[in-house]
Amino acid sequence: DIPLLEISRVSMGLFGGILLGAFMLGLLTYRTNASGLIAGLCGGIIISLATTCFFYLIPAREDRISFMWLGMVSKLSVVIIGYTASIFCKAGRRNINKYVIWSRFSRKGGGEAPTEVSRNQLLTDPE
Repeated sequence: DIPLLEISRVSMGLFGGILLGAFMLGLLTYRTNASGLIAGLCGGIIISLATTCFFYLIPAREDRISFMWLGMVSKLSVVIIGYTASIFCKAGRRNINKYVIWSRFSRKGGGEAPTEVSRNQLLTDPE
């Protein structure tokens, strides 16, 4: 009933969306911690499987959502749940500004163009 290509896209949307959500959560937000990431992954898996079962596999073919939405749902659920859980779990706060992608460019001096922080600075900097 479902073509093989569509099955592969559904599985990649499910698991790839969850992994992409975890990477986005870590690279784009300052508040993320390990507890929030684990909560986001668990919540994302549950929501993704429920969405796939109830809105894609069980309904008739004409009532299904598009398989392309499954990756978006899983990614957004991981990011939203993980960020919200990270706000409430304040365990292990430390200076993570150098690891977030927005902090990779710093302004040195007044009006100079932003320069990329070198890899050696990231590895040797104690903070």
